[in-house]
Amino acid sequence: MIRKYLSWCLLPEKARNYLKYLERSQWFSQDELEKIQLKKLSALLNYAYYNVPFYHRIYKANGVHPSDLRELDDITKFPVISKSDFKKVFPKECLGKTYGPKDVVYGQTSGSTGNPLGMFVGKDKMYVRQASKLRFDRWAGLNPGERFVLFWFPGYKKRLISKIKQKVDDVLSNRLSVGIRYIDECKIMTEIKRLQRFKAKIFRGYPQFLYIFAKYISENNINGIKPSAVISEGFLLLNGVRNYIEEVFGCKVSNHYGSVEITSIAQECSEHVGLHINAENRFVEILKDGEVASSGERGEIVVTDLENYAMPFIRYRMEDIATPTDETCACGRGLPLIKNIEGRIFDFILYKGKMFYPPHTIFYSPQYLKSIHNYQIIQNSPDEIEINLVADNELNIDPIMKVFTESFPDMKISINFVSSIAPAPGGKHRFVYSKIAVN
Repeated sequence: MIRKYLSWCLLPEKARNYLKYLERSQWFSQDELEKIQLKKLSALLNYAYYNVPFYHRIYKANGVHPSDLRELDDITKFPVISKSDFKKVFPKECLGKTYGPKDVVYGQTSGSTGNPLGMFVGKDKMYVRQASKLRFDRWAGLNPGERFVLFWFPGYKKRLISKIKQKVDDVLSNRLSVGIRYIDECKIMTEIKRLQRFKAKIFRGYPQFLYIFAKYISENNINGIKPSAVISEGFLLLNGVRNYIEEVFGCKVSNHYGSVEITSIAQECSEHVGLHINAENRFVEILKDGEVASSGERGEIVVTDLENYAMPFIRYRMEDIATPTDETCACGRGLPLIKNIEGRIFDFILYKGKMFYPPHTIFYSPQYLKSIHNYQIIQNSPDEIEINLVADNELNIDPIMKVFTESFPDMKISINFVSSIAPAPGGKHRFVYSKIAVN
């Protein structure tokens, strides 16, 4: 109880107050929410046009002006922006003129779509990200200070300062981080013992890792691990994976959708009939062939972050697929729904009888952030890895070879320069693809 109280107290006052607002506004009508979106969208377009060189240039080139936005449908007059557009001009043309280095948090996207990006988030609006995440967490029963487990990928050769920060964050947030880079029975059993001791009621993390642990717990009849809810995030949640996790743990899985550059875009509520859009802070479009998709029609996800002025993301292509719906949720919230999110599939690499998460972070290190435009890691056989790169011709591949040969010393590693990487059926991009059948 004391820890929960302290966790609330440690939240910035702005985040606490904004969370209270979001917990009221989620019950607003669709008309009220659209008025909020239109006001925020108009202000963001004006700021971007006059203060962000990238947007000023691209809007002038397309013959559009912020005054062209009179209603929400007018947003289609403005161009859709991709990661590759940002990468060509980052960072010089992306930062708002009213922001300096001390006013922003620098980050990099995870590269889960094979196309990583450097980015800025304004410190003045971090409270919006915190409050949006907390609202979604509370839908699944996770309140500040509640004990929970995070299933995640720990990274490749993580620096000491990052490890210390993670430990501190674990203590302050009452979190157990289960970071797994490779999978074998000994490793899983060690982590399961930690789970049994920690006795958390909420699990969250990558669906593949949650599935692996659920499978091991079920097949080995392990007791003492029964969360009350699971939050899946970071990668595509397949129906079969969801059903299996729910069966083993005896609780519902809440699907969360977001990214590093635009967090907390949508999440399921307790009804689990679709994902509610964080409409007060995100404007989400589903486009098919450049036009707004009809209800029930699959299309590409395009998102505008209505709050981040430091590096605005306006009509930003997420490289994922979803289905819009006009349905209303039985929960009563006015927040619109989307369904059937597709994209961001990844595999493990099978090496010496263990499953490894490959060191793909090398592709979005500073030396490669601009020169590598896309990539795919393919395991053709138990002893062969092929890396396809869409990159500048003068790229130095020696550091990449070094990282992969250190990780998989007995495997043949080859690197190919290609002009493009075709998506998998259904439009999904698999940045790691193992041709070996691995359950």
